[in-house]
Amino acid sequence: RRYLRQSLDFLIDSAVTPPSQKVGVDLRPAAFFAIGQLALAMRDPSGEGIIRTTIQLQRKKENPDEKEYIYDSNDGDIYARLDEIFALVKSELQKSFLTTKQSGGVSADTRSEALHCGADLVQALGEHSRDYVTDLLECMFATGLSRDLILCLRAIASRLPSEKLAIEDRLLEEISVCLAGTSAIKQIC
Repeated sequence: RRYLRQSLDFLIDSAVTPPSQKVGVDLRPAAFFAIGQLALAMRDPSGEGIIRTTIQLQRKKENPDEKEYIYDSNDGDIYARLDEIFALVKSELQKSFLTTKQSGGVSADTRSEALHCGADLVQALGEHSRDYVTDLLECMFATGLSRDLILCLRAIASRLPSEKLAIEDRLLEEISVCLAGTSAIKQIC
């Protein structure tokens, strides 16, 4: 919790930044994976969401050579950036949908890790993620049926049982479209 703010800044920047031509390494999949795992690691043991307190290391005013830990109980860094994080995940899933048939699009690794990141966030936040779930699910389904999608939907449904019926209905709709051999073009995200 001591380096949460700096770590989150780095991970979000890495998830946004496409691979450079010089290096050629795409950090986005690892960044999405790490954001999801960070949210799970910060989960409150009581199951009520993510721990809201962070720890800051500061120098003592009376003796600048000594340091002390300050506990900040304001809304934690993850809560303060939830809108940005969910928008980033949805944007990546939307890009993967729009560029599936084009070369140079989002890699399957990035799509998979963005799916899992969204599911990890919902698992970590629980009821606090309810405002984001509907839009997130639409973007997740837009990536197409896959093993990763099914695993993520199962995780979300187990954490938010109230969404289970909506997830099952939407999944049945997707399977029906696949079996019918038609494609429905929808406005996503």
